[in-house]
Amino acid sequence: MQIPVLRGRTFTRDDNASAPATVVVNTVLASRVFGETDPVGKRVRFGPGEPPWLTIIGVVGSIKHSNLEETPRPELYINYRQGAPNAPFIVLRTRDDPSALAGSVRQAFRDLGADPPVDVRTMDAIRSRSVAGRRFVLVLVGLFGVLSLALAALGVFGVITLIATERTTEVGIRLALGATPSQVMRLIVGQALQLAVAGIIVGGIVALTLAPVLKTQLFGVTSTDPMTFAGVALMLTLTAAAAAMLPARRAMRVDPAHALRN
Repeated sequence: MQIPVLRGRTFTRDDNASAPATVVVNTVLASRVFGETDPVGKRVRFGPGEPPWLTIIGVVGSIKHSNLEETPRPELYINYRQGAPNAPFIVLRTRDDPSALAGSVRQAFRDLGADPPVDVRTMDAIRSRSVAGRRFVLVLVGLFGVLSLALAALGVFGVITLIATERTTEVGIRLALGATPSQVMRLIVGQALQLAVAGIIVGGIVALTLAPVLKTQLFGVTSTDPMTFAGVALMLTLTAAAAAMLPARRAMRVDPAHALRN
């Protein structure tokens, strides 16, 4: 299962029914029961009555069984040679297509004289099912994000178009006095970028304020990840610049004589 071994060892064939009972614990149990003390070599027992003592031979990483939100629990790993499980899950690893093993697994049970209901699933399917709800929410949030970005671009386009129209006379005078079309474009686009930067600053402050709310919904990235904030700021800046290009190109083609007459 690729769970890391952090201290000690895991089970070997020498840990059989005639050998002393051994157990492997996860980091949550180790820290909760033994604190900073190394648990390897210590003994534990659990269950009703007078259960046997089990010697801890290793500490492994803690895992989440069902979903990303759950908190890892204290856990013990028991060697099946020293205590058969009641309802086992058997994990098989193959280099071939995992789904092709289903028939072979069922046949193996029949060959052993047992034909229980066998539910064969690939690990990819199990993982996919565990994050299906989160994937749906992610797609939904992504669609709303794209829609919001489109509305923001449309808003910037409308505002800059209005500003450029109101400044037609000013642009005409600038062109009449020798301003080049590229200077006019920088003037219009620069004003759009000023508005965008102001909006990004306000939005960044609000996002940082709300970051703790999102903390429990994020995995593999912090709620104040600098790369994410920088990427969003850059994307919004480029969107504002692109939305301002058409009004700026219109302003570049203003006829100075026509602008001055009006």
